[in-house]
Amino acid sequence: MSHVTRIYETVLGRTLSGAQRENLERGLLGEALEILYRGFPDLSRVSPELAPTCDVVCDVLSGLGDKEATKPIAKNLADEIAGLCTGSGPWAEFLNGATNVDLSRGGRERIEPRVFSFHELESDPILQALAYTQVLSAIRRDSLIDEQPRIIAVDEVYRLMRHPSLLDFLIEAAKTFRTRRKKLVCVDQQMSIFLTGKARLVFENCPIRVVFSQRQGMNVFHEDAAFQHLNQQHRDIIAALPRFHYVLDIQDEGLWYLYNRPAAGEIARFQTT
Repeated sequence: MSHVTRIYETVLGRTLSGAQRENLERGLLGEALEILYRGFPDLSRVSPELAPTCDVVCDVLSGLGDKEATKPIAKNLADEIAGLCTGSGPWAEFLNGATNVDLSRGGRERIEPRVFSFHELESDPILQALAYTQVLSAIRRDSLIDEQPRIIAVDEVYRLMRHPSLLDFLIEAAKTFRTRRKKLVCVDQQMSIFLTGKARLVFENCPIRVVFSQRQGMNVFHEDAAFQHLNQQHRDIIAALPRFHYVLDIQDEGLWYLYNRPAAGEIARFQTT
């Protein structure tokens, strides 16, 4: 249910929590989803053609509310979602139908490596956020459902940090995925994005830091308390790291200056790239 709720939050452009009205809206939306999904014996097997569409969700939501005060809240929320996601709404074509991308687990014991690329959605930040939400929610579900070892790598992290609910996903992943034998790898060109606001919670829950050349962002290594264990020699090395060289900083363990030398098998498979 949290997966679907995040999608609607992304569409609405606001979080359904915090204030009294938003908490009521979240509860009513959750109730509507519960009504629609309770008929499925195994949620992991709900395929795209079976999942309730937005117009069905809005129809159910508009009739909820056990008190006179909550009935208009449910109706207004249903109208707000319907105006965006059904009929001629701006996201109706994208959301109010069955997708051809099946993110359900479908009872599979093992999931092959998958790559999700969003670069073709860059011209539309809302669609990009919706796609991120769908994929990350599916990754979250598959990561927490069992203890099969898995690596989740997220590149260009700054894109996710534009959206509060997606940043919350990264924070949760950094905190909890390791307890289910999963490794989260967060990658970005600038170290500074991990050190401001809530994003710092991601940084503080990643005890292993791999630092490549940071010529344009050296100020964080001088100013931030997280790097006070570095001396001037360390900072000079980081500022001048050549290709394939990096600094490995493992919290409470040590600091290493390393060179990535590919194995013969890697060269055979990937050539010079």
